[in-house]
Amino acid sequence: MIQEENTIIFTIRDRDGERIKSLVESARKNDIRSQFLLVDYGSQSTNSANYENICKDLGIRYLKTYTEGLPWSRARALNTGIRAANTKYVTTTDVDMLFNSNPYEEIENLIKQNSGKTVYYAMSYWLPKNGDKGKAKCAGISAKGGFQFLEKSIAEELGGYDEHIKYWGMEDLDWGNRLQKHDVNIVWLSEANRIFHKWHPNAETGFLRPYTAEYDSMRSFCRNNFNPILEQDFGKILTQEERPILKYMGTETPFERQFNANDLECFLILDEILKTREQNTFVKLSLSPRIKKGLLRIKHSILKKLSKPIYFLAGEELSPTVNKNFDFFYSSVLPALEKTQLRDYYISQELEAVYLLWDK
Repeated sequence: MIQEENTIIFTIRDRDGERIKSLVESARKNDIRSQFLLVDYGSQSTNSANYENICKDLGIRYLKTYTEGLPWSRARALNTGIRAANTKYVTTTDVDMLFNSNPYEEIENLIKQNSGKTVYYAMSYWLPKNGDKGKAKCAGISAKGGFQFLEKSIAEELGGYDEHIKYWGMEDLDWGNRLQKHDVNIVWLSEANRIFHKWHPNAETGFLRPYTAEYDSMRSFCRNNFNPILEQDFGKILTQEERPILKYMGTETPFERQFNANDLECFLILDEILKTREQNTFVKLSLSPRIKKGLLRIKHSILKKLSKPIYFLAGEELSPTVNKNFDFFYSSVLPALEKTQLRDYYISQELEAVYLLWDK
């Protein structure tokens, strides 16, 4: 059967481990008999240990990549899983998804009818906080990340998800668009095989990723419209040896250079950062808090809720002031440093510090 020649691939980085159980158990409840592969892309070591134990208890594969401190890339994480899969077919999904049926029964019949290369999608529905499936909202055909089934060879031939897309999404939309441009048939499964997206609190939108990430993703999407990427270092798995800075984190004391909010906006700042090489091979750039914490932050949250109707009617949005040091570093400084003697780097979870490891 198709489902027994299939690997369901999903990714995680520092998320609630219970979601792993929910996804796998929902599939097994619907008699889905596929392999599962969780790709842990850059989680903290304590979380990674928890995920590995959960996977062991569930009897599914666990694959860790040494990408802590690097920009989140769901595209690369999924490619890593596709590359590691040992089945003819692969399904890519999300750790927040819940199966409500066995879509592979329909796919089995459709494959007999469809000749040529084909990718199969299931419609995603957003669950409310209480999990009431009757009140779930359809995510629409642009939300292709909930369930995608195809032959592994197609992904290998076309280079998989575009790994230039980091932080902000669009990798699913871009991949589907590229598949179509390479004459891969697109088939949507029936509503009976819809898949549900489990509710979770929204992250502080834009705060935990550089503000340029959305534009970078759009640039990749537009580029692929005219000249689709075919070759890339498909799903490469980073090893500990390729991340030398990880040995320093938590064990060595770095030379610290502190910056006030928005200091990095100055074009002279690159020289200041380069001078840190003279102090130590291991350096910490303290970028100051991304947003204001404590009482002021709490007041902002309350004010935002109270004033939301007013700002909605006015067509405006209330947002706190963001320190853009990390944005300047990520979009301008880091690309320049990567062409110098920088061996490795590590970005803190809150984007408030960046650690550098220079060549000796």
